[in-house]
Amino acid sequence: MKWLKKWREHRQEEKRLKWLSALSKVFAIFDKMIRVGLVSWNDKERRVFISEPVALFFIAQGAGRWKTFLSNLYCCQMYRLQQKQWNDYIIDCQTKAVGRRRSEVAMLTKAEVERIRRTTADGISMQDVDFPTIQPFEFFVVQDVVGDKATVLWVGTYDPDTDVLDMAEWDSVRRAIDKNRKEGNRGEE
Repeated sequence: MKWLKKWREHRQEEKRLKWLSALSKVFAIFDKMIRVGLVSWNDKERRVFISEPVALFFIAQGAGRWKTFLSNLYCCQMYRLQQKQWNDYIIDCQTKAVGRRRSEVAMLTKAEVERIRRTTADGISMQDVDFPTIQPFEFFVVQDVVGDKATVLWVGTYDPDTDVLDMAEWDSVRRAIDKNRKEGNRGEE
């Protein structure tokens, strides 16, 4: 019976490693898309700009595949933000710990500074860091980029938490905005 238990554990470990391998490939693909310029994030305004060929590829495969793409893209970005916040927090704590030790001792060696930094990093728990919350984000599918101007085809919002996707053609949104402006101007006259 021990061999059966070991075999099951081995199979579970294989599944876990296969899943991690697939996840790392997805993240690598998104990193390459960002480097090449097919996808661009604006973290402050929570907007993502997606090139038309990428969007059409996933939209043509169905709404479920498009949502999966947006969800995976969001997960990749959140992972990046969390890693950045985690690294910034660790560096901040290490700097404070070294500063406190320098105020107590006249001179620190490089080895002592490294020991303090390692000890500080090992003592930090994940609960100490405030990670970004899951919030809806806006996306824009752009066709051509000339200088600072881009031709927008579709706009939308996606909420990864509730899996709600709202999407519309940019031309219809622009017409609705122009119509509301004209009606607002007529009401003022």
